[in-house]
Amino acid sequence: MVLVYILSEDIITYLEKLVLVKFNEDEKERVRVEINRIVDLFNVLKNMKELDIYEPLFHVHEISSPLRDDEVLDKLDEEYKMLKENAVLVQGYVKAPKTMVE
Repeated sequence: MVLVYILSEDIITYLEKLVLVKFNEDEKERVRVEINRIVDLFNVLKNMKELDIYEPLFHVHEISSPLRDDEVLDKLDEEYKMLKENAVLVQGYVKAPKTMVE
């Protein structure tokens, strides 16, 4: 089964509303082309045969975790105390000024 997907103007309009942007005509065409390329890549993956012979990968490269172990620090309590003394808190959360205007 091959995925066939034709982008209509309604879908591009939906994407504009979803990401809160307005595309001009060139950008709409570019988005349409990019989404069609993504769908084409999924079609290639869907048409792959004999994938059962390969072991699933968790990560493409064999690497170890570069992250350090967590250490418990009391510093957060001091920072919270300073924040509590100097900021406007509402139910334990910092109240900040509005940054978006409708």
